[in-house]
Amino acid sequence: MVMRKLTKRDAVTKLKAMQEFTELCKKSSSDAIEGVLPYWPRLFNKLAVDTDHRVREATQDAMEQLMFRVGRGLAPHLKSVISIWMSAQFDTYAPVSSAAQRSFQAAFAPEKQKSAIVFCKEVLCEFVKDNLLNQTASTLSDPKYVAEEDRESKYNRTISSSLLVLGHLISTCTDDINMQMIDSYRDIFDQKKFWKLIKHKSIHIRASMFSLIATSCQQIPSLMQSLSAQLCPAVMTSIDDMEPVVSSHLWDAILSVLQSVPDCWEQVNIRKAVLPKLWSLLKNGGSGNASAIFPNLLPFISKLPAQVLVGGFYRELFPSMRTGLSCERVVSSPTQRAVVMTTYMECLRYCLLRSAGAGEEAKFVQDYLIKDEVMNLCSSTKRA
Repeated sequence: MVMRKLTKRDAVTKLKAMQEFTELCKKSSSDAIEGVLPYWPRLFNKLAVDTDHRVREATQDAMEQLMFRVGRGLAPHLKSVISIWMSAQFDTYAPVSSAAQRSFQAAFAPEKQKSAIVFCKEVLCEFVKDNLLNQTASTLSDPKYVAEEDRESKYNRTISSSLLVLGHLISTCTDDINMQMIDSYRDIFDQKKFWKLIKHKSIHIRASMFSLIATSCQQIPSLMQSLSAQLCPAVMTSIDDMEPVVSSHLWDAILSVLQSVPDCWEQVNIRKAVLPKLWSLLKNGGSGNASAIFPNLLPFISKLPAQVLVGGFYRELFPSMRTGLSCERVVSSPTQRAVVMTTYMECLRYCLLRSAGAGEEAKFVQDYLIKDEVMNLCSSTKRA
């Protein structure tokens, strides 16, 4: 009876039925619980991605209680549920992701969790590939019964979590296993549809993309190097994405790309496509997100090509930061002001040391940094 209720369309009915099922998992005999297992994957895979977050959370609560009871009895069904189960651990609604993590921990001891993921690596990769390259809002939800807004939300949630599942898989697998999987990864990364996600309107999808890129640069650098023509422009031209949810992941991706892809700046016109966006970002003081952006500026500058770091560069960099210091959001926040000021001083010191040469260009840079920046800074400090 409970199982039939779980197939209803009404969210309240499904929620109550799932709560009832959870209680039955606690109280029923082991034989009765094990008898449910063959039917559970189909229900779980549908309800764990329900448009109602209450149903999704209750489904993971039920999974946790079921795992307490069946333990290793799940093994024959693991590959049937692993994809949705892992995806739920990256649900954009925090209570759902927390509940999914608890249910997974109930099923596997800490030392067994990686083994379970690696065991299902091909299934997980195919799941991600299908979601990213084939699925749409209308294929994931029936337009006859699901409102457009709910369809779109479910699609965005599915894509975001799928990207994070792939990143988690890559970071979980050893180097040897990742090399075995490299062609499967390439089948995803090679697609234009994949790279378009980096400009998606959903902040969660963009954040997940940058998170995956950072992980991939660190774990499978050879693949990312082979994709530099798509990778570098996509990431570097996104430098002006100032959404708080996105910023930290974006800068992780930027620095990871610079660290792992030697020919990065050969793929991007830095003067036209990147620096104007950087100056605007700095002049706006990070648009209220200085703490996530400015600490990354010095590592970024240290990876710029020598031909860029000339007098004109410094005449844009430091005035832009000083303008950012006077932004209302920075002025009104002692924390953000301290971050911007610290970054300014770190960059000034770095650039002075870097220009410590005897050539004409070096002397020009030194004169500018000392006479214009250091002296102006001292004067403004005295006035303050």
